[in-house]
This record gives sequence, structure tokens and C-alpha cells, in this order.
Amino acid sequence: MFSLSGIRRWSRDLYATIVKIRSGSRRTNPRLGRLPFKIIPMAYIQIRSFYKTSRRALSLLIAFGMTACSPGFDLSKLSSATPAPEQPSTPNEPVPDPGTPTTPPREYQLPRIAWETKSGARNWSLHAYRVILDKGASLLEGADDVVEYCPLYYRIIKEERAWFWTSLIAAMAYYESAWEPTARMHETTMGTDPVTGQPVYSEGLLQLSYQDRLGHAYCNEFDWNSDRHLSAKDPRKTILNPEKNLSCGIQILNRQIRKHRKIGIGKGAYWAVIKTTKPSNKIERIKARIKAEVPACYVESQSRS
Repeated sequence: MFSLSGIRRWSRDLYATIVKIRSGSRRTNPRLGRLPFKIIPMAYIQIRSFYKTSRRALSLLIAFGMTACSPGFDLSKLSSATPAPEQPSTPNEPVPDPGTPTTPPREYQLPRIAWETKSGARNWSLHAYRVILDKGASLLEGADDVVEYCPLYYRIIKEERAWFWTSLIAAMAYYESAWEPTARMHETTMGTDPVTGQPVYSEGLLQLSYQDRLGHAYCNEFDWNSDRHLSAKDPRKTILNPEKNLSCGIQILNRQIRKHRKIGIGKGAYWAVIKTTKPSNKIERIKARIKAEVPACYVESQSRS
């Protein structure tokens, strides 16, 4: 065990050694020659008080002596250095994924659709467009035969895809109802509508029925209890409301695409106009209307090329 008197003697010896090293190294290392002589007595005083509580004082003194003797040590910088101001902590900023575009997509200018020649029909277009963007995930994903209707479908942006489906819906509505919101047709082969208790009628822009609300929860805006007191073609009927009719029809088509992965199908098609097994289908005419209304499907934009 080391005594305090032993440390005192060791300190004096260390001091003398540092003086010799400093005088011998003044030529090769001028900075070492500037070592303050008072540093050892100061260290001794501090270590004397510290030694009473810790035996590690001796190790600290030895480490200090070895550091002071090192050629690259400059105590003048140590005494004049000022601590760097503490930087306020900030939360880590998320690092953007290099593969993710950092700029928002360009605004898509919605073209006009042929049914907009009718009064108020621009609202139909915009409503259908929003419903497809919000609830038409399967439509936006595409179908196995979608390139037959829109050759550049998988190269166009989401907004253009939504407008393609809007055009397709409008084309289907033309051949279903001639774009007449109050159109009705008696379905002679479909029996009785379980909701109305009357013969099944297809009604509105997309020729839907009250019974659709039973198999499609998203058609629950058709309210027969409110409509039963109105005349058959009263535009106040919920099923004849263009926006409600479109909302229901778009989601029926969305589910049909999700299930069959095709636009034109045979068994399971809700609408005869896109039923491949029906000779009177309007598939080719629908394609022609889309080509005229959605140029993005056929002409590649320079901003994407």
C-alpha cells in the first residue's frame, strides 16, 4: 500500500524527470518546452485531498505524468480552450427513401366526357372520379384485359387511371340508360324484388335495383321506405339520384373486377353491355368511346417519356 509521504516523494521525482525531458526535448518539440512548471504542485495538492477517499489517485497521477511527457501534448491549448456551446437536441429527421419521388405528382387536368353535354353532368364525372379514387382500389390496380381498353394503362398515373374508369362507367351508362337518370326497365326474367315486394326494375344511370342493397352494403343509400311514396320516375327517389346510383354501380364493378380480374366476362357479369357471351354486348363501342375521351390511354405524355 502506498503512503502519502511516498506519493510526495514520487511527485518530486516525477517533477524532476519532466524538467529533464523538457530541457532535452526543447529542440525537437518546442511545444513541450512550454510545459508550465506549476502543474505538478497543483496536481499534487489536488491528489492529496483526493487520495483520502480513493486509491485511484496514484493511477491518475501516473497517467497525467505520462500524458505531459508525450511529444504531441500542448498544455497551452488545454488552458485556453473553451467548451463548445451545447447544441439543442432535435428529433431525428426521417431520411427519405431514394426510390420515392420527393415531388408531388403533377396536377391532372380532367378532360370532358361526352355525357357532360347534359345539364349538371360534369358533377357526375367529378363524383365518379372521386369515388373511384377513394373506393375503387381493385379498379385502379387494373385487370387482365385492361390494356385492350387502355393500352398505356400501366404507364399512366393514378389520376389518369381513375379518369379512364370514369369514362368506362359513362360509356356503360350510355348503353344502359342513354344517360337518362330516371330511366327504368322491367326485368321480366328476374321475378320479385325482395326489398320492394314488386317486380324487379332496373333504374337510373347504371340500371340498378333496390335488391342490390342486400348483396352490396355500399348500395345502402337506396331507401325504399322513403321512395315508395313517390312516383316511379320521380327524380327525388334515392335510386334515381345520379350520384347515389353511380356510387353503388362503381363499387359493384370494383368487386366484379376484384373477383374475375377482367372487365369483359361471361358468367357473373352484372351488366349485359360488358358480357362477352352476349352477342349484343357493347364492348367494342365502349373501347371506342374511351379512346376519344382519354387520350392518355393512347398517347404517351412527354412528361412521362
